[in-house]
Amino acid sequence: DLLFSMMSAFATYDNETRMERFRLGRFNRVSEGMWHGGAAPFGYKLENKRLVVNELTSKWVKFIYDEYAKGVSARDIRNSLVAQGVKTARGKDIWSIGSVEKILSNTHYNGSYKVVDSKASPPNEYDVSCPRILTESVFTQVQMLRKKRSISRVKNSNQKNTYLLKGLLKCGDLWVEKAK
Repeated sequence: DLLFSMMSAFATYDNETRMERFRLGRFNRVSEGMWHGGAAPFGYKLENKRLVVNELTSKWVKFIYDEYAKGVSARDIRNSLVAQGVKTARGKDIWSIGSVEKILSNTHYNGSYKVVDSKASPPNEYDVSCPRILTESVFTQVQMLRKKRSISRVKNSNQKNTYLLKGLLKCGDLWVEKAK
């Protein structure tokens, strides 16, 4: 049992140090302007671990932003993309409204993005530059429209009475949380 416990402790320590080296290497690459990992956002491709504008898909990013700036809804933009046969970043034929909304909220298209190392103490935030697909004026206009449209969608509460402890008390029962 003693030998097994010692071997288990060494394996745990080895795994933790390996994960820490992996995390540090990843954020070292991010600080040098390289992509942090995973698939490139729609409109970009990866070359030498850096984001580069994909000419085929970046025109659709511009289309999405231009249509939204004209007042077209995300649902109608999605329908236009499906009707024109545009494939998603993962090669699917059907676009979701969430995919269109994600593209509209993505800061990459304005020329920079943030990566946060939440395991560091205090958390480090890296501001990484990347090639710009949109002009700053179009990007800013769309972000202002998104904020304006999201405020207008706020639903009014149906609550008839005012309660002093509203928002202060939380139920501690697990079965109530699971029922939600």
